[in-house]
Amino acid sequence: MAPTFGAVTVLIADTDSTRAMLADVLSEFDDCVVVAVARDAEHAVELAAEHCPQVALLHVDVPGGGGERATRGIRAVSPHTRVLALGAADDHDAVTAMLRAGARGHLPRGTGSQELLRSVRQCAALGAPVADRVSHSVIAEINAELQSRQVHDQWRDGMRSQILRLIQSGGPRAVLQPIRRLVSSEVVGYEALSRFGRDSMGTAEWFEQAHACGLGAELEIAALRAAVDQTWPMVAPRGDTYLALNVSPSTLAHPSAVECLSELPPERVVIELTEHELITEADQLGALGRLRSSGMRIAVDDIGAGFAGLHRLLTLRPDMIKLDRSVVGTIETDPSRRALTRALAGFAEELGIALVAEGIERWSQTLALCELGVALGQGYLLGAPEFA
Repeated sequence: MAPTFGAVTVLIADTDSTRAMLADVLSEFDDCVVVAVARDAEHAVELAAEHCPQVALLHVDVPGGGGERATRGIRAVSPHTRVLALGAADDHDAVTAMLRAGARGHLPRGTGSQELLRSVRQCAALGAPVADRVSHSVIAEINAELQSRQVHDQWRDGMRSQILRLIQSGGPRAVLQPIRRLVSSEVVGYEALSRFGRDSMGTAEWFEQAHACGLGAELEIAALRAAVDQTWPMVAPRGDTYLALNVSPSTLAHPSAVECLSELPPERVVIELTEHELITEADQLGALGRLRSSGMRIAVDDIGAGFAGLHRLLTLRPDMIKLDRSVVGTIETDPSRRALTRALAGFAEELGIALVAEGIERWSQTLALCELGVALGQGYLLGAPEFA
């Protein structure tokens, strides 16, 4: 078949709730023309015979017999129409039946508009995919992809249930790690850290998986609540020491996070931003502005770990910056890390920003940091995290 030029013609046969929406999405692109929208499998075959579209998007559960019946009918009346099956990963058997009936490929539910258009264009550019040309290897490859998605969905659902159980039981436990002056060992503050018990996942991975499952804010708020309830009673009577709480910018504006933070005296709270992307959303910037106006201080961590950290430093102008443990690890002997630390110490001093070195585990690191102008630090040498 000759290469296709101009707009790709498309027939849509989907479930009642989504076929109009799918048509609207494709109609937004100039090089894609929806020539017909079918209400059921039989109607799809009739419209294919009338319009001979280049591509037919058929849902596996299209009314009136399903995607397999519609695929076989379209093959009979319009052999050059390429069929794409639409369905979720758990529609494995139905998708496989459509592939055997002559469908060219499969698109999962929730495919973005750009990926949808790319797949339609690619399908239109290929030769007519009748059933006898769909090899067993192609079917096996798509079956493997479907099974992989199904395994991933099952894993995600299991992880989501595990996170929900944790949240419902009160969230992770909170521990306190002291932050000291390096010269005098005076404790100036404490960082509240989350602990998830004896589990195969680390703390950072728990939060990463929660965000991947759509429960990131919920787990962060549970951790914040645990930190406020469990650690503040220990910090409150200790003079004017501060409590550092880890919160991502996207969670700061959440009503439950605002409520937790409002229970603390703002002048003794430091908010450590836990995400490394540049903050540009209006609600996040507004939440940060309100916290600062109340008297709370803002800290950014992992400074020195990459350009993104330095960019955040220049953009946010925080009250405190934390020197990443990757810099501190070889601070005694590495000339480049020493030069970076000396520059950051001068920068912080000139702007009145507190500089805290993380991950201090040796006295030689403490001496080197003092020589370079770093006044504050935390790490196992200065005090291991302890349960409140």
